[in-house]
Amino acid sequence: MNANSTVFEIEKILVISTAHLPSQEYLDELSSNGAAPSRPRNFNLISIPTNYGVLVYVGGDSENFSRLINHYSDISVILVKARELGCSWVNFDQDGSTYSIFTSWDW
Repeated sequence: MNANSTVFEIEKILVISTAHLPSQEYLDELSSNGAAPSRPRNFNLISIPTNYGVLVYVGGDSENFSRLINHYSDISVILVKARELGCSWVNFDQDGSTYSIFTSWDW
């Protein structure tokens, strides 16, 4: 696109409560781009910690996404739903909504 274009690139984000993460440790692992020595990984994880949770990138190629959801099987249904909805990111936020179609944990 040229600099004078009026077409904007807009990405969708699924905002969801951190209650849909199994534990604080899960949140910490996602916030550190998946750096957990006890859980080696074979995929690329792009995440951005926030003051109230973490943004997780669910875009990208299918092979990497498949590995991502296999590694994070506890939240794979959320990540898959986000892609089905055309979202590039999932924002796990402490003030986000909870949804009965997804498992919630009380931690």
